Amino acid sequence: MKKKPIEKAVFYGKKLVPFLMLLGLLFTLSCSGSDSTGSNTDASLITIDVPSANETVLAEMRDFYVIGYFGADNAHGDLTYVDYPGDVKIELYKGSAATGVPIRTVQSNVDTTTFTTPTSVMDYDYSEGHNWPDRKTGETLKIIPDIVTEPGGFYNPENKCVVSNNYYAGLFLGGVTQDFDTTYTDASGNPLQDLTAGTYTIKVTGLSGKLSGYTDTKTITLGLTHASLGRFTPTSTMDKLISYSRAKDYRLYFDPFPGYFFIGGMTYEIFNRWIPNNSIEVVNVMPGTLVDDVQSAENDVMVYNVPKNCATHTVEIGAIVANDLVETERTTFHYYDIGEPTITYVNASSQNTTIDGSFADFTAGDYLVLPRVEIQTNDNVSSDNIWNIADPTPKTLDLDLKDGISMTSADEFIVYGVVKQIPSTVTDGSHTLEYLIDDRISQIMYTITAPDDSQTTEPPREVLLKRIYDPADPTWTSESIYEFKHEFTLGSGNGTYTVSLVGLDTSGNEVSGSRESFQVNVN
Repeated sequence: MKKKPIEKAVFYGKKLVPFLMLLGLLFTLSCSGSDSTGSNTDASLITIDVPSANETVLAEMRDFYVIGYFGADNAHGDLTYVDYPGDVKIELYKGSAATGVPIRTVQSNVDTTTFTTPTSVMDYDYSEGHNWPDRKTGETLKIIPDIVTEPGGFYNPENKCVVSNNYYAGLFLGGVTQDFDTTYTDASGNPLQDLTAGTYTIKVTGLSGKLSGYTDTKTITLGLTHASLGRFTPTSTMDKLISYSRAKDYRLYFDPFPGYFFIGGMTYEIFNRWIPNNSIEVVNVMPGTLVDDVQSAENDVMVYNVPKNCATHTVEIGAIVANDLVETERTTFHYYDIGEPTITYVNASSQNTTIDGSFADFTAGDYLVLPRVEIQTNDNVSSDNIWNIADPTPKTLDLDLKDGISMTSADEFIVYGVVKQIPSTVTDGSHTLEYLIDDRISQIMYTITAPDDSQTTEPPREVLLKRIYDPADPTWTSESIYEFKHEFTLGSGNGTYTVSLVGLDTSGNEVSGSRESFQVNVN
């Protein structure tokens, strides 16, 4: 059944889904708060590094972290160690200044000996949580704001603040997960006010220890966002996605989503918190928003290297499909005009050659494009849907098929294609606002017309390109459900052949807008 906009978020179940963004793909672009007002001489000891400078515009009703790294702006590097840091209080004010009565407050409760949050108040057995060990040390027991139990119990939203020797971190609830493992009330037992559109000011204050007297503020905005969606691997596509998005002023998501807390090499994941927060940045279906709703959703999607079970597909593209936004002017699907962000290959003269890819757009109603065809000597080995970044085979790349391609009868040609997600129904996933998309272009059917006008229809071939990025480990591949690579030979007959292809959905039906053709001149 198709997912309808929810009346309230209801959270259930557990299923491990690689996150977008994917620990190796996700990192924090953090920066120091620009308006520190600490009375101490070293005003950098407390800074607001998350939300980072490029992520101060959030969807309405978003939860968000406030994080500061002591003396460092790198959540993955070696953070500065501070002895006896002390308690912090983090407040959120409505408006562009930290004045009046805060609408949110979280405060730490450090140990009186170490002046850090003790692990004894962390619920590491929390059934909704998953701990990923530090890649370098194997350490798992980091202090995490989401699972603080005291004072006031696990469901108290005002105790969700921690201090370690390297960082402080607090969690503010915005409304999207108000029905998930929280009272969603303040210290007086009154329901929290949903964080709807407007300007807000974060204020962090050191209360004791070495942090005493330090403070920092940062202004954020909740409202409309234009999201730029896609995978962040390999680095070449991440760099292009960043460059494109920054130039367009589109939102990328490098800061940790609430429920996806990472410091150093350690990650703590709560699916039923981060998935809804990720989803409403794409299409906000929460009741009570002021400006951010389904009709205002704007998204740009880079169709590259997207596996079936990653968040780019199940959460982000899933939200677009579930809300009938595939074919609207507010949703744009992109692909690389050469099929890759960058290609380094051996040309027909046995020289290493590098070409650079650029963003290109699917036009409205168009669901299949052919970025390139490669021609090489027939090696009599089928490698359909396997692309090896280090393939040493000399080849010629044709990036414009309008005038056809040329080859000899001893050659083979290889078609590289990209398909766009088609409108579809969805099935609810294991978590709220996670979707399993029911239909897509899953096969390509080819018809080859010979010079004598005889035709051969090939059996349908799968859309599932597997990229080998590490030649030392060819068994590990990244599978893209929107891309394909198909090899062909034409025998010994010279002349002009016409290759026609069409995309088929999961039921084997032709998809309108997915027909392409080009000529092959054999001599």
